[in-house]
Amino acid sequence: MRGKPAALDAFPRASSLDYAARGAGQSLTDADLAEACNQLGPRLQALDISGAFQLSSGALATALRACRVLRRLAADGSTLQDAAFAAALQPGEAHGMGDGGVVAAQGSASDGHGGSMHSGAGLLRMPASLASPPLCRLESLSLRGCLFLRGSLLADLAQGCPALTSLDLAGCCLASNLNPGLAVPLASMRSLERLVLDGNGADDAAMQHIAAVPRLSSSSSSSSSSSSGGSTSGSLAGSSGAADAGLVFLDISGCTGLTDQCWLAIVEMQGLACLRMEHMTHLLQFPSMPEALPGALWRLPRLRSLSLAGSCCHPSKLKLLAAVCGGSVTHLDIGTGGSRFGLGSQWGSPPNSPRSSAGAAPWAAAAGPQAQPAQPPGPAYRRLTSLHERDLCEAAQSFRQLQSFSAAGSSLPLRVVTAFLEAAPAGRLTRVDLQACCLDAEPVTAAAAHSAQPPWQQQLFFSSGARRALTFDAYPAVTGTSASRLQQLHAQADSWQRPATAGRFATALRRQGASLASLRLDGASGVTDRHLASLSALTALTQLSLAGTGGAVSATLLAEAAAGCRRLRDLDISGTAANDACLAVAAAMPRLHQLSAAGCSGLGAGAGVAALAAGPAAATLHWLDLSGTAVGNAAAAELAAGCRQLRGVNLTGCAGLSPAGVESLSHLPRLSCLGLGRCPQAVTDAGLLQLARSCPALTWLQLSEAHQLTAGGLAAALGFLPCLAHLDLTAASNGQLTDEQLASLLAGNAGTGVVTAANVQLPQGGTSPTGSPFKRRSAGAAGP
Repeated sequence: MRGKPAALDAFPRASSLDYAARGAGQSLTDADLAEACNQLGPRLQALDISGAFQLSSGALATALRACRVLRRLAADGSTLQDAAFAAALQPGEAHGMGDGGVVAAQGSASDGHGGSMHSGAGLLRMPASLASPPLCRLESLSLRGCLFLRGSLLADLAQGCPALTSLDLAGCCLASNLNPGLAVPLASMRSLERLVLDGNGADDAAMQHIAAVPRLSSSSSSSSSSSSGGSTSGSLAGSSGAADAGLVFLDISGCTGLTDQCWLAIVEMQGLACLRMEHMTHLLQFPSMPEALPGALWRLPRLRSLSLAGSCCHPSKLKLLAAVCGGSVTHLDIGTGGSRFGLGSQWGSPPNSPRSSAGAAPWAAAAGPQAQPAQPPGPAYRRLTSLHERDLCEAAQSFRQLQSFSAAGSSLPLRVVTAFLEAAPAGRLTRVDLQACCLDAEPVTAAAAHSAQPPWQQQLFFSSGARRALTFDAYPAVTGTSASRLQQLHAQADSWQRPATAGRFATALRRQGASLASLRLDGASGVTDRHLASLSALTALTQLSLAGTGGAVSATLLAEAAAGCRRLRDLDISGTAANDACLAVAAAMPRLHQLSAAGCSGLGAGAGVAALAAGPAAATLHWLDLSGTAVGNAAAAELAAGCRQLRGVNLTGCAGLSPAGVESLSHLPRLSCLGLGRCPQAVTDAGLLQLARSCPALTWLQLSEAHQLTAGGLAAALGFLPCLAHLDLTAASNGQLTDEQLASLLAGNAGTGVVTAANVQLPQGGTSPTGSPFKRRSAGAAGP
């Protein structure tokens, strides 16, 4: 079950309970958790309470003791404390479990941390016959961002959770470098296979204990600036445990204290398949890269995934790394860290990695409905000399087995991009991310001048890549190995000296037509229709993003995509010159699942939306973003009548909408995400009430600048939205509704659903006093 169910009795056989799916964890109380565990505890195998800040340690411990078969527990971003595990793993008699099998969770009981439990937590009834220790079957525990942890739970977990295989404590600020004994219990976790300690200051002493874990296959300690490398390398290289032989995934991103001894230790990890060295400019810039790094990568025969995102790797250093490990690497990321798929499973991510909440709109995870993936400042390859381009092109020649390539945000020039595409074997690349790259093509005259050069037999090559033509009466008789070597030198020089034209880029894409599934060109400069001349040949394409490419998008181009890319599911043409004719062409895509055309001012006024609603795509379209377009009431009515499968619609900034258009949208019963921001006159009390009654599954609602909305209308509508998790009321009610009034209104309406002041953007931009656990503590409220 996902979200906060209205009646647990309706799910007697449920074995999984997810309070984080719709943001319900923020309103979860001791009484709610007690009731859930009282009914589902004996069968509950997976529990997610991420975001819960109203739970007390005692009540949580009591609930965990009731879940005797629990295998997966997630409490990311909650106020969970070490005392909850200490109490949960104690023998039952110590907590009133002896005679009646009834555990009280009353508000007057102390939680062991100076705070008291919330009142009305209810009773947990557990059979007295249950003799198995609590959490003895726990296999996966995720506590990312739990800032109230102090680290003592590691000893309790090592003693009471013998089956634990995955532990994620990223961002908990445990400061293991300041607490030498904090990581000691890790060595006794004999079954642990995955460990994430990002941002916890793992130092040499901690790495010694991590190396002693016998079955560890995935370790991540990024942003650990205190590691010096001396004892770390000794522990990893000298340990007889399986950490060296069995380690498959290693993340050392942002570690600033690594030395040559660390790289020598990595040599011993013969099973390493994925290595992340992200945001390590201090290592990969010229000339500071340690000499042992290339040697370490050269001795890793199973290395398949290499991520250098955000490291601004110097061209000469990338060339050196490519020479030692390029032949085996299949997934490469040299961008700035903005790639959407750069950390997916195809990059060798460890199992049980965090995923986004199910049912959320594609734009809901961003800061706003129109937000695009943020690119860190400072593109890596904005200004390159000819020698730098040569180094990058020669590095590309060494990556001969690439399946995924990302250069998002790096401003990589077209010449180098084309070299990477040409180096990969035909029909092998599956994902290419070129966001914000410089794809400006050279003039056709440059290609003509290059083709007029004399043949390689009449050219003298220099190590710098320069050539000089020689005059012979007849070609020299060069045969055997010498001829092969000269031809190889000519091909290498030609790969970076040959002009980078749009036709050459299109030809390189055509070679990958049978395998390329994702192509992202968001914000890439210089993109024209000539770059995409081979789009119809990409028969395996499922995701195409052309956002921000200006005039490159046309109805003719999309018609080619519709004819050749029959598997296309995700199309993004936001911020381009797309018009209604483009929308009509997109309607012919039979498998289209998500369409984004935000900011296309020439779209919506004509018959494009009507064609989309009447085409084959209407039967499969789930997510539609038309924010900032000229969509009006007629277009909204067409969408509601034809696209019955829509789960998410974003019409933010569509000034042509009126209450009649909002009323039309209420005929989409499966709607879970709706954006109506910056439509001052569209949302009224009556319209919102009808929308709430017709679409009870709404979880994400954007109503910023809804000037016609009143407090009474909002209160009436919230009673019909039990699943609502995110509500944006910025500048709503034309200033007539204050933050204090809305907070009071939500407090009185808390029993009708999961909407609380913790996940509502208030009209005046403020936050609720209960919206943050820190504020609750400072205000003297009950401790978590």
